Amino acid sequence: MRFIAVLDSLGSALLLQLCCLLCSIPLVTAVPAAIALQAEFEQLRRGGRVGVRSYLARFRLVWRASWPYGLAAPFAAVCAISAVWFWSAAPGALRVTALGGLAFCVGALAAFALALLARAASTVPARASELGAAAWRLLLRLPLRALWALALLVAWAALLTRFPALAVIGSGLVPVAVVSYTMGPRRWGAALAAQASRS
Repeated sequence: MRFIAVLDSLGSALLLQLCCLLCSIPLVTAVPAAIALQAEFEQLRRGGRVGVRSYLARFRLVWRASWPYGLAAPFAAVCAISAVWFWSAAPGALRVTALGGLAFCVGALAAFALALLARAASTVPARASELGAAAWRLLLRLPLRALWALALLVAWAALLTRFPALAVIGSGLVPVAVVSYTMGPRRWGAALAAQASRS
């Protein structure tokens, strides 16, 4: 019976991954699709029922608060790739300094994106500014966990360079699983409780 439950959860997770991939095709919808996947993954972890209909309903809900981040993400990615290409041609110390600063900026944006996923997994505010502020506060509370999540995702990206076919089944599930187990509601809920007890 336990084996059947595991298979059922695995099948539901793969179905959510497929929904996320399809909803991310226009690129500007990738961030809302990822947030919807994060929320549905948390629901699945708690033993709830998930599926195509619940995912699409969640996607429509989070779109209202996250569409500006969906528009910004492809633009930021293009800017980062262009900057890497430009500064890679710079001489010596200038190249190292510029690429180091660029790596810091990209890492900070990636950490914010992870905090965005973690915060939106529980409740999604009605406005994008409220969602961004909540993600920023979470990032300030859990900076070491954000760094740990980034390290795990860098390892996952390195693995994808060797086995790119894994992207089909893990491009969405692996990041949301990393966020769930490093910065998910259980983690930031505990941080809020600890902060309240200290005050």
